[in-house]
Amino acid sequence: MNRNFKRVVSLFTIMVILVLFVPFVKMASPARALDTLTTQTQTNVDVDTLISHKVLEGYPGGNLYLDKTVTRAEFAKMIVRSFPYDYIPWFGLKEYSFKDTPKDFWASPYIEALARRHVVNGFPDGTFKPNQPVSLEEAVVILSKALSAPNVEAENDFVSQFKDASSIASWAKNYLNFMLRFGFVKGNPDGTLAPFKAITREEVVHLIALTRFPVITILHTNNFYMYLLGSTDRTTKKPIGGSARIATIVKEERAYNPNTLLVDAGNAIGGGPPIGAFFQGKSLVEVYNAIGYDEANIANHEFDWGTDVLKQRMTEAKYSYVSANLINTTTHSTFAPPFDTKTFGFIKLAFTGVESTELPLLTTPDSIRGLEVIDPVKAINNYNFGGLANYTVALSHLYHDVDVSYLAPNVKGVNLIIGALPFTLNPYPEVVNGIPIVQTGGNGNSVGKVVLEFETTANSVKLLDTKYELIPINDSVSEDPTIKALLEPYNTQLKAKMDEVIGETLVDLERGITGKPNLGDFLADWMRNVAGTDIAILNGGIMRAPILKGPITVGTVYTVLPFDNLLVKLEITGKQVVEALETGWSPQISGIRIKINLKNPPGSRVVEVLVGGQPIDLNKVYTVVVSSFQATGGDAYTVFKQAISSKWVTGRWMRDDLVDYIKANPKVNVIPDGRITYVDP
Repeated sequence: MNRNFKRVVSLFTIMVILVLFVPFVKMASPARALDTLTTQTQTNVDVDTLISHKVLEGYPGGNLYLDKTVTRAEFAKMIVRSFPYDYIPWFGLKEYSFKDTPKDFWASPYIEALARRHVVNGFPDGTFKPNQPVSLEEAVVILSKALSAPNVEAENDFVSQFKDASSIASWAKNYLNFMLRFGFVKGNPDGTLAPFKAITREEVVHLIALTRFPVITILHTNNFYMYLLGSTDRTTKKPIGGSARIATIVKEERAYNPNTLLVDAGNAIGGGPPIGAFFQGKSLVEVYNAIGYDEANIANHEFDWGTDVLKQRMTEAKYSYVSANLINTTTHSTFAPPFDTKTFGFIKLAFTGVESTELPLLTTPDSIRGLEVIDPVKAINNYNFGGLANYTVALSHLYHDVDVSYLAPNVKGVNLIIGALPFTLNPYPEVVNGIPIVQTGGNGNSVGKVVLEFETTANSVKLLDTKYELIPINDSVSEDPTIKALLEPYNTQLKAKMDEVIGETLVDLERGITGKPNLGDFLADWMRNVAGTDIAILNGGIMRAPILKGPITVGTVYTVLPFDNLLVKLEITGKQVVEALETGWSPQISGIRIKINLKNPPGSRVVEVLVGGQPIDLNKVYTVVVSSFQATGGDAYTVFKQAISSKWVTGRWMRDDLVDYIKANPKVNVIPDGRITYVDP
C-alpha cells in the first residue's frame, strides 16, 4: 500500500507540474470571432511572446535583465517550457544523469527531461556544467534538436561565409547551417559568427521566438484613392488619414515586430485628389515604395489611365502586384502574377488578388481592352494554396456581400480575406467558413492590423491565434517627415494651380441617390448647359467628394472629378433614355424628371419620365450629354454605345470644363428640386 501510495503521489505531482508549466495559450481557430488586441507593454514582440507562453520570467523586482548571459541550466528550463507537450520535467528522482545535477538542484528535472530525449549531452567527465554560460553553437544544437531539425548537411554551406568558420565544432556545423538557411542566425557585422560566444537572454529570446513561436503582423489598407495628404474630418474638423501618418504607424509596428507586412486590397491608384490624379498615380507609387508596401491588388481605378499607364506604375513599384482573375484574352495568362509568397522561417505566406467580375461596368471599356475577368473562386482554386503555403491571404476587390456569400464559402486554401467594398468600417472581422473577412473603410482613414501567432517545428506549422485591430489614422498620429518631404515637390507643382479660388458655393453640395443630391443636380445642369442638349445623365460614381459651403478652388474641382473623362453629346431615342435610366447606376439628371418604384422588378422601375413637363416620346430622338465613361458603356450604360451619333463637346477633361464654368458663374446656390421621386403605390 505504501508503494502504491507513493506512485499516486508521484502521478499527482506530475499532473500538477503539467498544469503549472504548460503555457496557457488561447487557441483561437479562425472559425470563431477574433480577439481585439490588448495594449503592448513590452519593447518587442519576442519578449512579449515568450512571457505570454511562460518561457521567459523576470527576476525579483520585475526586471528581465535581457543583457545577462544565459547558463546551460537556464537554457534547458526555457527549452522545456517552450515544448511542454514533448518534455516533462523529471521531478523527485533519487539521482540524475550528470554528476553536477543533484536532486536538490533546481534545474535538474529540466535537464533530465532533455537528456532522456537526447536533446542535451554532458561532457566527457560526466558533468553537465549547468552554471556555465551557454554558447551560440550549444544553443543552436539544443534548440535544433528540440525542433526536430535533421542533422544533415544543408544544401549550401552557409557557415563558410564567416571569417571564423574554422573554429566551429564539427558537431555543431550542420545545425548552424540549418539555422542560417532559415535566417534564424545571421552572424555579426564584422563578418564573424562567434560560435563560442556566450549568448544573452535577449538573443535566446529572439532565437526561441523566431523558431518556436513566430508572430507575423499584416497591416492592410483598401480604397486609398490617392489620399496622400489625408483629409479633414467633417465632424471634428481635424486632420484624418494621410500617407505620412500611415508611415508612422507602419514604422512603429515594424519596430515592435520586424515580421510585419503591409498590403493593399486595391483602388490605391486613381479615383482621388489632384496630388495623385495630376501625376496619374506616379506620386502614389513613390509613396507606397517609401512606406514599404509588400503586396497590392489591382482594382477598377488602377485602370483610370488605361493598361499602359498601369503597367508603367507597376514597373515603378518595389512591391508586388497580384491578380488571379484578370486574364489577357490573347495570351490567356494573368495580367499580373496570380500570387506572391513571403517566407518567415518555417512559415510560408501566400498572397493572391481578385477583382470584381463587374470591372467592365466600373471602368471605361477601352481602358481594359484585351482583358477579361474570370470567376474569382475558380481563379483562386486553380492554385493549390493549401499545399503551396501555410497561410494564404486573398486581397479581394469584390463586394463585401460577395466575399461573404460566395468567395469565403467556396474558396479553397484561403485563411484570410482582406476586402475593399463597399467601404465598410468594422472593427470586428466577420468570419465565414472559418475565414475572417476584414476591411478598413477607405481614403486611408484607418489601417487594419492582423496578428498571427504560430507554433512551429522544423516539420510542422500550427496557427495558435489570430487577433485584429482597426487603427484610426487621426491627428493623434504624428506625420513621418520623410514622407512629407517626398510629397513636397509634388505639392509645389500643384499648389499654384490648385489653390486658385474660382468661385463660392453658398450651400453644401452633397452627393446622394435618394437623399438631396444637389451636387449631382449642379453637375448635370452644368453639363446640359455646356453641351446645349435636351437631357443630361451623369453616373453618381463619378463624383468623388462633396463641395462644402465656402470658397471653391481648382483643387476642389479636381477632387470632385478626378477621372480623365470628356463630355460626350449623343443622339438616342426616348426608349433608349428610359433604358439608360433603368440599367445605369445612381443617375444624376437634368432636363427631365422621373419617378421610380424600387419594388418593381428590374427593367420596369422607372414609372414616369417627363421632358419639358411632357411624357417622354419613346420614338423621338433626343440629345443627351454624358461622360465618356458612360458613352463607352461604363457603369452598365451599354445602351449609349447604340447611339445614333456621338461626338465630344469640347474635347477637354470634364474637370477643366467645370473650372471654366465656375469661373464664369462664380456664385453657386443649388436647392434640390425633387427631379427624382421615389414612389410606392
